[in-house]
Amino acid sequence: IFMKNHIENLKIKNIFFRKNIDWDLKQVNVLVGKNGLGKTTVLNLINSALTHNPCKYLDICDEVIVNLCNKKIYHALKEDLTEDILNKMIQEISTSEEVVDSLMKSIIKDQKLLIKNKKTEKKIRDEIKEKIISEIKLELTPSEGKKKSGYKFGVNVKPIETVFISTSNMNVSATNDVGTSSGSHIKFLNVEINQEIEKLIKINKKNPSHKIQERFIESLNTFLIESNKRAVISKNALEILLHDENILDFEYLSSGERQILFILLKVANSAFDGTVILMDEPEISLHLSWQEKLLDEITKLNNSSQIIIVTHSPAIVMNGWFDCLTEIEDIFVDSTEDI
Repeated sequence: IFMKNHIENLKIKNIFFRKNIDWDLKQVNVLVGKNGLGKTTVLNLINSALTHNPCKYLDICDEVIVNLCNKKIYHALKEDLTEDILNKMIQEISTSEEVVDSLMKSIIKDQKLLIKNKKTEKKIRDEIKEKIISEIKLELTPSEGKKKSGYKFGVNVKPIETVFISTSNMNVSATNDVGTSSGSHIKFLNVEINQEIEKLIKINKKNPSHKIQERFIESLNTFLIESNKRAVISKNALEILLHDENILDFEYLSSGERQILFILLKVANSAFDGTVILMDEPEISLHLSWQEKLLDEITKLNNSSQIIIVTHSPAIVMNGWFDCLTEIEDIFVDSTEDI
């Protein structure tokens, strides 16, 4: 199966300022190891290099190099900003007419100013530019002689969208409320699930021959059947049918059931774009039997994405996935060795 964004090799230089990482990856990868060795850090660094989004984990390594099998190379590193770069940034931002125009409009609207002539307009514009420069200098100029740091990403490659599923973030989303325009409140995770359901229905209409919606329901039901429930998509909505055929809204599912629902939706919705799927501890809140069949169902739903999972649970690989298992200690290379 051709995967346009398949990662062939990952190198991380000087992670935690003591080790290098050198890891050859497969289509399905399960990274295990003791707490504190950096499994979640590795996942976040891969995500940062591919998406070009800065993350705090870049502060604790020298460089991340992601080699794809299409020969593209993605990298990310923390970089000290020199005075020249700082000045250039200040110059570019402060002389951007778009920025000045935007601020002008905002000030005129807020203060109900009436600009009588070009001279007044120029004076206001100059004041805005001076204010921008002083604010940027205050923000970017190092204090007490320290260099201000920034992040640098591969310049010859476009960012790749990833699917990053973090169970700890999901648990926060499951408890946090979002206010609606009607004044009611809904859990943030439920909002995300609704968005993914809408996306799945659209994708299914666009690619009817792949029957992704049917396959998703089939996968979800292999988990729900254990509690005498089954899911259907009817009238563009997901319904959960109880054993007596009463309908239950998915919002009333248990945390583990909603978690598996969200994971399977994200996996199904990325089945057509070769997205790299990154999962951080998906086993949390999942029963042992669910952990054992998770990889089977994910790969049935989506066999075009590369999957990288970080876990503490050996049950994830129990169903014939031992070949995909990597101990984090096995990919550590002594930092004196060149990678």
